[in-house]
Amino acid sequence: MKASFTNIIDTQFTLAGLTEDCVYEFRVIARNAAGTLSHPSESTGQITAKDEIEAPDATLDSKFKDLTVVSAGESFEIDADYTGKPLPEVIWLKDGKEIDKTTPRMEIKTTLTRSILTVKECIRVDGGHFVLKLVNVGGVKMIPINVKVLDRPGPPDDNHSFPQGSG
Repeated sequence: MKASFTNIIDTQFTLAGLTEDCVYEFRVIARNAAGTLSHPSESTGQITAKDEIEAPDATLDSKFKDLTVVSAGESFEIDADYTGKPLPEVIWLKDGKEIDKTTPRMEIKTTLTRSILTVKECIRVDGGHFVLKLVNVGGVKMIPINVKVLDRPGPPDDNHSFPQGSG
């Protein structure tokens, strides 16, 4: 069976449409500019078609490597470009729990290569330990992001108990 019906000028060729786990053998026949064909090359031997697997990975702006500080009332955005084959599942966590996509003021937008977590009009409780988790058959990648929201201090707590001194 012919793998390509067009002339291939390069020294490499990617063949699409193979069935996974089927065994194939390949040979090459060269044709020069005059149209003369070569004898077929020796067989490659048996090759089993497999889907390409690539562990997930992501890149974030370097400003997220350290503590990210945001003032209360501001919005912040964590933007990540990611890769992996097959495409990884994208999960955003905050303080160890998956972020609910219906959480007010938090929005997650994910495309085939990018995911953006936006937190609008931050308050102190929006700070914490965020994790971008990417999962596919090639593995799991977890990228931590620490965010601190600066706000005016709340009212003092009057329920302090102080140890009695001896005297």
